[in-house]
Amino acid sequence: MEKLMVLSALKGVGSILFKAEEVKSLFLYLLDRRSQHQSGHDSKQILTTHETQILCLLLEVLFEVADQTNFGFDTFDALLKALKVDGLSHEDPVAVMPCLTALQNLQPVFFENLKNDTKDKVFGLLISLFRAENLEIRNATRDALLRINVHASTFVKFIELVVAQGDKRGNPKRIKRSENLNRDNYFEEYFGEHPVSSILVSLLDIIFLMKNANQRLCLLQPLCQILSKLLSDQWISGIVCQYNKGSSETLDVPSFVKETQQLVLLTLKDIIDTLQSGHQDNLLNNGNVNLLINFIRSTEDVGTRNHGLSLIASLAKAFPQLVSENIVDLFVAIGDAVKQEDSHSQHVMEDLLSVLVPCWLSKTTSIEKLLQIFIKSLTDVAEHRRLTLMMYLLRTLGENSLSTVIMYLLYTLIERSSHSLLKHQKSHCVLSLSAMSQEWEYGLAVNITGQYSYKLWFPCLCKLLQEIKVHQKQVLLPMLHLALQFILLKLQDTELRFELEAEEAANSIQNSLGTLMEEVVLCTVSVKDKKGDISGDILKEVRNNANTVLKIITGWMHASTYFKGITQLLEHPEGLVKRKTLGILCETARANNMVQNKQRTARKLKHSSLSTALQVDKSSCPYFSELCYKILELIDRESDTSVKIAAISSLETLAKEYPSENPAYSKCLATIISHISSGDSVTSSGLINTAGSLINVLGSKALPQLPLIMKNMLQRAHLVSCCPSGKYAHGCPRTVVSLSNQSVSMLLSVLTTIQVIVQKLGEFVSPYLEEILDLVILHPECATQIDGKLDVKAADVRGLLTETVPVRLILPPLLNLYSSATKCGDASLSLSFQMLANVVGTMDRLAVGTYHTKIYEHCLEALDLRRQNLDSLKNINLVEQSIIHTIITLTMKLTESTFRPLFLRTLEWAESEVDQSTSKRSMDRAIVFYKLVNKLAEQHRSLFTPYFKYLLEGSVQYLSEDGVLISSKRKKKAKLGDNIVKHKDSLSGQKLWNLRALILKSLHKCFLYDNDQKILDSSNFQTLLKPIVSQFVAEAPESLESVPDAPSVEEVDEILVSCLGQMAVTARSDVLWKPLNHEVLMQTRSDNVRPKMLGLKVVRYMVQQLKEEYVALVPETIPFLGELLEDVELPVKTLSQEILKEMETLSGESLREYL
Repeated sequence: MEKLMVLSALKGVGSILFKAEEVKSLFLYLLDRRSQHQSGHDSKQILTTHETQILCLLLEVLFEVADQTNFGFDTFDALLKALKVDGLSHEDPVAVMPCLTALQNLQPVFFENLKNDTKDKVFGLLISLFRAENLEIRNATRDALLRINVHASTFVKFIELVVAQGDKRGNPKRIKRSENLNRDNYFEEYFGEHPVSSILVSLLDIIFLMKNANQRLCLLQPLCQILSKLLSDQWISGIVCQYNKGSSETLDVPSFVKETQQLVLLTLKDIIDTLQSGHQDNLLNNGNVNLLINFIRSTEDVGTRNHGLSLIASLAKAFPQLVSENIVDLFVAIGDAVKQEDSHSQHVMEDLLSVLVPCWLSKTTSIEKLLQIFIKSLTDVAEHRRLTLMMYLLRTLGENSLSTVIMYLLYTLIERSSHSLLKHQKSHCVLSLSAMSQEWEYGLAVNITGQYSYKLWFPCLCKLLQEIKVHQKQVLLPMLHLALQFILLKLQDTELRFELEAEEAANSIQNSLGTLMEEVVLCTVSVKDKKGDISGDILKEVRNNANTVLKIITGWMHASTYFKGITQLLEHPEGLVKRKTLGILCETARANNMVQNKQRTARKLKHSSLSTALQVDKSSCPYFSELCYKILELIDRESDTSVKIAAISSLETLAKEYPSENPAYSKCLATIISHISSGDSVTSSGLINTAGSLINVLGSKALPQLPLIMKNMLQRAHLVSCCPSGKYAHGCPRTVVSLSNQSVSMLLSVLTTIQVIVQKLGEFVSPYLEEILDLVILHPECATQIDGKLDVKAADVRGLLTETVPVRLILPPLLNLYSSATKCGDASLSLSFQMLANVVGTMDRLAVGTYHTKIYEHCLEALDLRRQNLDSLKNINLVEQSIIHTIITLTMKLTESTFRPLFLRTLEWAESEVDQSTSKRSMDRAIVFYKLVNKLAEQHRSLFTPYFKYLLEGSVQYLSEDGVLISSKRKKKAKLGDNIVKHKDSLSGQKLWNLRALILKSLHKCFLYDNDQKILDSSNFQTLLKPIVSQFVAEAPESLESVPDAPSVEEVDEILVSCLGQMAVTARSDVLWKPLNHEVLMQTRSDNVRPKMLGLKVVRYMVQQLKEEYVALVPETIPFLGELLEDVELPVKTLSQEILKEMETLSGESLREYL
């Protein structure tokens, strides 16, 4: 106790204290006793507390002196002995306090003055103490290490020593025996019995701790060597063997490896973080990077992998070139790390991406491979993590890469789906669209765009289609299939649709809308006929989706944007693109009216409508004109006929759907007309249609072009139409009427355009009326019902001409057409008179007064065609019907005073002697005359009845047996040869039969409308009765069936019965009934069946019409019925019985007793 007090008092004198031999001896004595106690040689000689305190005091004095040479003993040995605690309890003050004193008083100057081998020994002891069981010793060791300066070469030496221990025990055959012994001796000298695993961990801790070590960079390779050894199972087994020999416990290998790996990685990162980019690139090499990549791939511990990824991030900052050379392998390696969901792993990954992506881009500007690797690694990642990682990657790449990211998400989906199908041997199957839209790649693409405003993602839709066309040619169709569905989904975006209601937002995306339209069109063209293994249904769905997209975006586009986009597409060199574009233009234009109707409906319902009708207004007019000029350029210069035809059709549609006074239309019309005469018939047909549409829009402004269009158009018409007469008859190249579809189309186009010209320029078509009438009347294609459409269109033109063109202009060319129409046939001639009837129908009173005589004379001339018997007129009845219709139409507009002389002129004409040699009237004229009389009576009814007084004499003569053969005036007689007479008689028999039927029909109408008995008085009744009744026994001519317009016997019988029956009804007097009844009954006694049947039918008619008034005639009728009831002919007998029953009903008694 006294020594402690004295030494404590003398402590202040410093190193002088050790000049006293007693003090020096005491110090060495105590130090030796501690060492002996530590080694176990003198377990009884344990230092007392006071002795331990004295030892510690002397140690403090000793280490305060920088110069250790004056003490007279080896002070460095004293330091080593003081630091050793092996063999002592970690709670024993004898072990702990001297060690703590040495650690606490170890100064940098003292350490620097040590010899190198001593430094190594001291450092080795510090390594052993760094993880001592005693906490105070550990802390003191840490503080001491932080005070002293250790060169990095020392670290390297100890690293090599430790690594060698693992190599020796893991693979002893590869190490020389002498080298093995030396390293074992060094290890035991430095660390004693400490296990290699513990020393390695402590060493790595110290290296990480001592950040200010000199030449720390030289540790990079040794540390990489440790990391490499940690991947070797053989090396680790050597460490485990050494540990198991020196300890009863078993080494926790996974924990050891994990801890060691993390320390190495942390230390490497700490060292590399001190470097700047491009500094000493030779410090590391590709082998080191590959080592790190393999390490990340092999480790399963999340924390260790994160340290490895952090180290890669530091490497990328310090050695960007080195990392970029292995960038692909690096991204493959970090794939599994993407799957970690903890926040730290996410932070590590984000930092790593922020560094590696620039490295990638520095090596190559293409990010396709990067995205493929990264997206593939997201397969097993949670949904929310996928979105977070992709968003961070996008922020690193730049938001302009959004379209590329979406493209590769869709590509990954298609590729994965195709692999899955191949496994199931369904290579020709394709996942349905609904199935693909449920996959995580598709959903991720939707969610990514949902993180941005439409102002960012909407332009990316255009880039998406562009990139698909460039990069995904092998799977173009399925990619477009999916991309278009994605675009359709995004077009329903709530924010987008809400913003589009504001004019500002709608204006901001106009350029993007135009670009998107262009890209969709190009995509639809690119997939044409590229089915491959894809079914036709998918191809159809792609086109349907594309059309839907186009329909939506065109509804949002301003007219100027739309027209500009279409114009740009028409500049594409590929003809297929031009055709598709022109088709879309036509569809949009045709749908414009529908959009306008929807807008009006929406306004009525107070709803908002995003779709707007494309209108050519002041702002869009220049773009519309430019579009028209571009289409005109295609028509003028395009060599591809299909494109030219599409351009012609689109210009026609534009003129129809966007009527305006745009000057471009005038220029278009001039160019269109100039091309009509050139090119094939299909092209010319389209040009003519387009010209018509343009004239419909321009109206009078098209007048300067009228001569040229009429010339070119009619020339084209006559090239495909055959006309036997008229202006172009000799120039017709065809002799047989056989219309092709192209010819029909051409004529329809010409007729349609003529219709428009007449509507819009009717006052100016008079110079061309002759040619127009020639086409619509004389040409058989337009007159003979060869084609239904042509027939309808020609009829429309004819009707429009009569309605639009003034009578004074159309009447002369129409009348002049007579001779040509006669040569062309009955159809053309009939049409000419139908037109004339329509003209008459439009005439006012002044025109009727001016032209009625001329028209009537023209019709009267035409009525003589039957007599003329022209070869060109096969169906004279058809012609006569149209002529008579014209006359009837005219008479409806005439007064009594103007009609009478015309009728008498017609009667005179009918009764005139056309053949002076025979002095006989023409039966042909009589036939057509009585046809006219029938129609006049039918139309004018009672007004015309008085005119029958002029017809009675002629009617009686024609009904008389020989009346037709004798001239009414009998002025001359002619003697002809027997052959001529016989021929005349043969012809006259057929004509007479026809004429008599017409006369009977006329008389029936006369009786029917003679309400005041102006004609059917007693005298005329008696005059007509016998001639009419005489027709009962008139024989029908032979070969009656061969005469087309001759009435059959049955028809004549019906006419005869109705005529006599109506004659009785109109007479209204039993005085006249009796002779009629008698004459009729007398005919029943004929030997022939026909007179009997006719008589009975007339009697029945009278019974049915006169009813009770006929009772007075029953007595006379009964005897005849009695005879007829016994007739051998069943029809006669049956009809007689029926009449008898009706008479009994009328009389109210049985008449059989009078038979």
